[in-house]
Amino acid sequence: MIFTSFFLLFFLFVQPLSAETPTYDIVAHYDELSHEIEGTEALTFTNDSETPISELYLFLYPNHFAKRDADIDSAYYRKAYPVAFNPGSLKVTSIKGPAGEALPFSPLSSHDDTVMVVHLPEPVPAKTRFRFLVHFVTRLPEKFGVFGYFEDLTSIQGGWHPYLAHFENGTWSFNRPPPKSNFRIRISLKTNRHLVGSSPKAVITVQKDLQTVLMEAQNIPFYSLSIGHHFKRSEYQVGPIHLNAYSLKKNKSYAQQIEKIIEPALAFFLKHTGPLPPVDLIITEAYLHQDLIATGSNILYLNNRLFKVFPALKRFHAMRLASGLFQLLWKHKRPDEEDWVIEALARRDADGFINALYGETTSLSKWLKPLAFIPVIDQILYSSTLPLRQVYFREAVRPLVSEDIRFYNRPASENANIFWKLETLMGSLVFEPAVARYRNQDEESGPILPFRRILLESSQADMNRLIDQWLSTQTDIDFSIKDVQHKEIDGAYQTEVSIEKKGEGIEPLQIVARQKNGQEIPATWDGSTAQHRLILNTASPIKTVELDPNKLTNDPNRKDNRLPRDWKVLVDNLNLNYDFQTKELSYQAGLFFQYLYDTENWVRFLFAHEDTGDLSHIAYTRTLKKNHLLTTGLTFETLEPSRNNNFNEEAGYLSLGYTFIFPDLPLLTESARRLTNAFPVFNVSLEYNQQFTGDRYDHAFSLLLDFRRTHAFTNYHEIGTRILVGQSIGNLFENRRFSLGGTNAMRGYSPLIFEGENLSLFSLEYRFPLFYETDINLFGLAHTHTWQGAFFADAGMVGSSHDVFQPKVFQSDFGGGIRFFMDLFGVYPAIIRFDIALPIDSPIESEDKLHYYLNAGQSF
Repeated sequence: MIFTSFFLLFFLFVQPLSAETPTYDIVAHYDELSHEIEGTEALTFTNDSETPISELYLFLYPNHFAKRDADIDSAYYRKAYPVAFNPGSLKVTSIKGPAGEALPFSPLSSHDDTVMVVHLPEPVPAKTRFRFLVHFVTRLPEKFGVFGYFEDLTSIQGGWHPYLAHFENGTWSFNRPPPKSNFRIRISLKTNRHLVGSSPKAVITVQKDLQTVLMEAQNIPFYSLSIGHHFKRSEYQVGPIHLNAYSLKKNKSYAQQIEKIIEPALAFFLKHTGPLPPVDLIITEAYLHQDLIATGSNILYLNNRLFKVFPALKRFHAMRLASGLFQLLWKHKRPDEEDWVIEALARRDADGFINALYGETTSLSKWLKPLAFIPVIDQILYSSTLPLRQVYFREAVRPLVSEDIRFYNRPASENANIFWKLETLMGSLVFEPAVARYRNQDEESGPILPFRRILLESSQADMNRLIDQWLSTQTDIDFSIKDVQHKEIDGAYQTEVSIEKKGEGIEPLQIVARQKNGQEIPATWDGSTAQHRLILNTASPIKTVELDPNKLTNDPNRKDNRLPRDWKVLVDNLNLNYDFQTKELSYQAGLFFQYLYDTENWVRFLFAHEDTGDLSHIAYTRTLKKNHLLTTGLTFETLEPSRNNNFNEEAGYLSLGYTFIFPDLPLLTESARRLTNAFPVFNVSLEYNQQFTGDRYDHAFSLLLDFRRTHAFTNYHEIGTRILVGQSIGNLFENRRFSLGGTNAMRGYSPLIFEGENLSLFSLEYRFPLFYETDINLFGLAHTHTWQGAFFADAGMVGSSHDVFQPKVFQSDFGGGIRFFMDLFGVYPAIIRFDIALPIDSPIESEDKLHYYLNAGQSF
């Protein structure tokens, strides 16, 4: 019945559009309760080849979100799906030909249900149009990003209906963006919903609480939509550019910051790029999770947290806003140009605009490097997995999951970085005039030449093969400095640098040699061979040689890109904790030394003052194999009197330890692990300590087994379990090796109440969400998004017996707490934890009370 109604609507309201490009006549209804779009579309396809075709191919983009990828870390899904993973889908229920006959169709198995083949009973002749009807039902997932909904906001970059794959010269291409098409869309939805799309809309009917709108657009690759409930609209007119900005009412103050950027950005573009035809653009808020902006067709989606960050970062967010605006404007100015050219031009203009707005600015990495001793800053600078890293740094960063409808069905490409690669290979004296010539083309003076054509004419070198490589794939190429030889000849200095490349493909490489007098010598290599030799003659000795200083190549192994190798120093384990029970202030401070990008070796210094005493420690750790660590160290420790004795103990001792961790985690310092809860699931430690001070030369051997497992049901709704078992022998601190209580153990007891040689602890914690996306900005220093509640229970024992599984003598506790999930500085994920615990049937009267803890990270 529904399909019949849609079918009749086509004959009443829809007339065929021009068929020179693919055309879509769509009649649809959006159900805000089920978050489904049900519709029928009439597709007009033109076979512009010289041969008949018997099959058509349709993309079903929403099926990209139908399954959870087992190879993707669960942290991604927690960030992308605020409540729980739920599938998106596009189901085609029927396809009918020109005479109403049913056309058979089936999914293309090699593309995981995102490509459908339509089998035609009779081939479509060459140079002939073919028009057919498709009835579909699209289900939107509750998720962040460019395709989904959350609360009262729905974002659909495109692809919400079946669309034709790219067809050219008789060949179907599944790795190219959607072809330019014409659209006429008639969609109905509730009157309390505000709909914006890629073109202006006209309300044609209103019946009770249902409105029907008509939208038409020509020569765009896909049709974008944004549907909201509490939108505030602002209107701008700058020359020929008309822009409507829609923001959530709760973000009024941040919308004002956006408004301060829009008008000067549009004026800057018109001044520096010349005239434009009349342009209608839309800016609308969206819940994004991989970037700050996303471009649709004539629509710019802005992350709803765009300016909810540390104030020093706001200019970088403003640059992303300007870059997105300029992409849309360049698309109007050069509608037939390739996306990578558009993005590169927009990035260049955004750089110029930000410099004009704020004065000449340095890069964020230069701002942060003086603070690189802070673990969080170190992670921002040197971790390749940090969320939103591509916002601040221009290195090649692959998104975990590509949601952009232009690129989701093909490997990640370089896009805007291609300009840098071309300039590196060709030189600025050739490349910059080519860019200037392209920008200065005037439509009134003749046809607009594509950038590739101007590049060929300017350089007399065909770069298409390399450009196509960078667009079609992103290979891992490992550059390394094999050797640096120095010679002194007649008072001058000669340096010979040997460079090696491993991997397929060609990448240009920047090389920087720094002299002892502070001067830099830049050089480039086209990367076309496996090896390269660079000879430098200088008046001052060469101090360092570095490859790819701006990290713009796809080099996954950067530890061999600099000679001599560079050290980094972190303030590690900087921890301050106050125990409300013992009224003791404890703290830890350490330094962490490591070669830059080397995850296999590190040196750690640590000083700690705890309830148990003081400790000074230095250790060297070496990764033997994946998951296996060997540590040797020197420690001096003083233990304070405890409940079990009234005398101090102190000793200096040498230690040798072995650790096995699973799974293998990227190296994080203790501070970063504590913030993000990025601890291994399984951890086994063996350690031997030998005393070398005093009159006694005691020793101790210990084994510690730490097993953690989290069983997640939905996001932030999980059961956490932990088993901790410790065994030890020897005379060194024999009664003081393990402590049962404290914030990361049995929370119902103080740390020093139970001590001994051996330990067992079993913990169970039920965690559940209290509030999703609280959206609280704490002065730009942190941004809270989810509150999680927890109930927990611990049971265990510590003592001198090697039999640590004696339930009759176990101590136990129970409690609850709140965890605040937040982003430090608006970008770095962290957890702040507050717990309250009470012992059960405590054998110590003074401990029979509530214990309070405030700490970072989950307890386990």
